[in-house]
Formats: sequence, structure tokens, C-alpha cells
Amino acid sequence: GILLVLVGLMLLVWIKKKAKPYAVDAPECTREIPEGSSPGGAANLFYFYNSGINEKARGRVFSATLMSLAHKGYVRFETDEQKKLVVTIIGNTKNALLTLSEQSFYDMITTVASDSDQKFTMKQFEKYAEEHSKYIDSSIEEFLAQAKREIADRGYYEHRPASLTVSTILGVVGIIAAILILIGTNGWLVYIPLGLFVFGILMIFAASTKTRLSKQGEYDYAVWRGLKKYILEFSSMKEK
Repeated sequence: GILLVLVGLMLLVWIKKKAKPYAVDAPECTREIPEGSSPGGAANLFYFYNSGINEKARGRVFSATLMSLAHKGYVRFETDEQKKLVVTIIGNTKNALLTLSEQSFYDMITTVASDSDQKFTMKQFEKYAEEHSKYIDSSIEEFLAQAKREIADRGYYEHRPASLTVSTILGVVGIIAAILILIGTNGWLVYIPLGLFVFGILMIFAASTKTRLSKQGEYDYAVWRGLKKYILEFSSMKEK
């Protein structure tokens, strides 16, 4: 039983070590946004170690995409008489190219704006979304899917290691075997099934290890983290 637990711990440490992120030589702070990037594409990499783009992150991605469209000259931000934000569609004024996800997002907000003289407030957007929920939901899903496609061929992600699949199998088999031995011996054997049970739990825990990024993915991830660090700390650059 003790031997089974020790073997489980050794395998767990080995699997965790194998999944450790690559060490890359990336700048600590970055000023420039990587060329050809979009907020949606970057978010899929930036939130990789946070279990992907959750609901809170989605709001940030939508806001950042809208700001990117403004930066590229497709929309303009204004305020109305009540000092509420107004988004105005102005078309391709800078002759700037949009990424797949930005184009998808732009098509959605253009459709929303077509109901109100090519502009809308956030309240108008919410009202439109309530009345056309199916269209908005499908448009958002398409936007998120396009954001993933943008970086799909950049080699950011490694394939799930076979060791994690084997670990899952060993974990399930270990727990089932422990239960069967306990039942089959009417509790006469205790330490071996107990060791098997702990071994199984350790293997299942090891199997939950997140697949790491590739070296290229880790480098670009570090670049985005460096940009965040610069944005948050640039005001104290002289002190640094």
C-alpha cells in the first residue's frame, strides 16, 4: 500500500514537471502591440492559463474590440446630451484591414446601428439584444470562434500528452480495483486497496494538469504580459 502511494506521488511529480511552462527570453515590458493581432485573438492566448475566456473576460474582449475598431477608424465615440456614450459607425476611414474577429464584431454592431441612424448608445444596444437575442447570441459565438481561428495556425498550443490520458485510465482503474478488493475480501485486505485508492486519486489529479503552451506560444504570451505590465506601470517609469 505504501509502495503504491509512493509510485503515485512520483508519477504526479513527473507529470507536473513535464507540464511546466517553457522558460523563454522575452522582454519584461513591451510597448508595441504585436502586428496582426486583435483583442479577441490575443485574449485566447492571454487567458490560456485562466481556463479560457470566461464571462468576465468576455466583457473586456468586447470593449477592447470596440476600441480597436475606433483606433482603426471604423467607429467614433461621442457623448449625447445626457453625456451617455454614443458609438457611431463611420466606415473604413483609415483604409485599415480588420482581422476575422474584428470584421465579425463590426458586422454585428453595424446591424445594430442600422436601426438608429448608424449610431447607438449602450442602452439601445441592450434593447436591440433583447429584441433580437438569437441574432446577437449567434453573432457573439461567431466572433469568439473567429478569434480562435485567427491564432489556430500559429502553433501556440501543444497536443495533450499521452501521459495525461494514461494517468486518467490508471486513476479510474486504481479506484475501481480498490473497491473491488475491499468487497471481494470483506475488508480483510485494507492497506493494499487503500494504497490503490490513494494512487487512483493522485493519478486523476495528475490527469487534470493543463496542457502547456508551445515555446512560441509561451513567448507571445510573455509579450502580452509584458504589455500589460507596461500599461500598468508606465506612469512610474522614471522612478523605475
